[in-house]
Amino acid sequence: MKSFKNTCLILVLVIIQVYLVKAQDAPQYKYIISSESKLWFEGTSTLHGYKCVAKEITGSFIMKEMISDSTPIEFNNAAVAGIVQIPVLSIESGKGKMDKKMRKLLKADDHPEIIFELTSLELTASPEAGKDQVQLKTMGNVKVAGVEKTIALEVIGNLEANGTIRFTGSKKLLMTDFNIKPPTMFFGRLKTGNEITVYFEIALIPSIQMSLN
Repeated sequence: MKSFKNTCLILVLVIIQVYLVKAQDAPQYKYIISSESKLWFEGTSTLHGYKCVAKEITGSFIMKEMISDSTPIEFNNAAVAGIVQIPVLSIESGKGKMDKKMRKLLKADDHPEIIFELTSLELTASPEAGKDQVQLKTMGNVKVAGVEKTIALEVIGNLEANGTIRFTGSKKLLMTDFNIKPPTMFFGRLKTGNEITVYFEIALIPSIQMSLN
């Protein structure tokens, strides 16, 4: 009886080990953020609205699956990790004084990048027949001026013929959530609103197939 139990235990351990080896060997796919990606935010003030554009966006996403045009359902929980990085100095409004003030408020010297780290990616609506566009809900942590917040994003995912994945969407944020006081100019004549809307179009291109071991 003891010998039988030992044999069963060894068998279970072997099965677990095989499973772990297979899990470690499971391929992962790296997508990098294309230079054609876009991100900008818009806000209001007592005099006029304004728009600030990020001239540089970098980062990458690691996927469990290679997203293909035949199986867009693979978007569901496909991302293992993802990061989007925006240098503060690359954000421009086209107005020198405003840019200078913005960089000071964003504490560019101490926190030179705005960073978004993806934590989850879920399919919220099945794709329509014959279409490669899906609705997604993402969760992630965004760090601005040294303050980190968890946010949810409603995103449209689109798979293009060349294999590029394009995520588009928008998100309203409050400056004060990141300990940023809405700026004023011209001795208080111009006051900016607390709320801004961030718009993004992130294009991911396949890079390399990876392995966990």
